[in-house]
Amino acid sequence: MKAIFNCGLPPPQTASMDAKVNWLLKFAAEVQRNAKTDALTIADAYTVTGAPSPPVRSINAGAATLTDVADVLAQFLTDLKTRGPNTGT
Repeated sequence: MKAIFNCGLPPPQTASMDAKVNWLLKFAAEVQRNAKTDALTIADAYTVTGAPSPPVRSINAGAATLTDVADVLAQFLTDLKTRGPNTGT
């Protein structure tokens, strides 16, 4: 697998959830830094289905499941698309 920007390779599946979440945050920041398009325009290109209700905007990185991470990511993209956490939900 090729390294992505300055993020290095993703952590292995056996890595801690903290390591995985930290890499994802670093990756997202690096993509935004290198993007020629702003984050809101990028978010508009995504379709989110099955976003959690009520909204989930917090995560315990040390104990999160894949579903927990997916719920927060879906809510994050939904918030970007609606231009904030209080405007669309």
